[in-house]
Amino acid sequence: MSTGPQGVQGIQGTQGQQGIAGPTGIQGSQGIQGIPGPTGGGNTGSTGVAGTTGPTGPTGAVGTGPTGAAGFVGSNGATGPTGWTGTTGPTGVTGSANAMMLITETSATSLTLASSNWNRFFFLSNPGFNSVTLPAATSTADGGNFWALRNSTTNYLSVSLVNTLSLTSPLVIPPTNTSTIAISGATSNTFLLF
Repeated sequence: MSTGPQGVQGIQGTQGQQGIAGPTGIQGSQGIQGIPGPTGGGNTGSTGVAGTTGPTGPTGAVGTGPTGAAGFVGSNGATGPTGWTGTTGPTGVTGSANAMMLITETSATSLTLASSNWNRFFFLSNPGFNSVTLPAATSTADGGNFWALRNSTTNYLSVSLVNTLSLTSPLVIPPTNTSTIAISGATSNTFLLF
């Protein structure tokens, strides 16, 4: 069987009103933020003062020490008498096999000694002999020259010395003894007594 035409659709009904949405809950307030603590107030320590450089010490004195004194030269011994075998005598005169000592015999009471009678033996025969005059000065260049005084008497001779320089006056010579006065080769104006 055939279907008839479809009928007209009916009018759609009015849509109902949408319900009111419920209110949203109140959001809680945010808590108060704490106050930041203060920054520490310590001060930075000051830089120490740099030490100063000490003063330079004085320069030591420079100098050459004094020259030491020259040592003493040993004195020359008295020149011996002229040898009997003809060796060179102290006066520089060559002896011979018949060389003799230089001897002066005197009976006077005084005597003058000088370079003219160096290296001589004086044979004193007067018991009243009492005076000898020596040179007023001597040089070390004349060192070793001498005069020998032989007391040939039986009396002690007390001899006063003129120009004693380094000797003590009077010079006492016992009987049959010899006193020799020599010139120093180390110190000028010095006599040595033997």
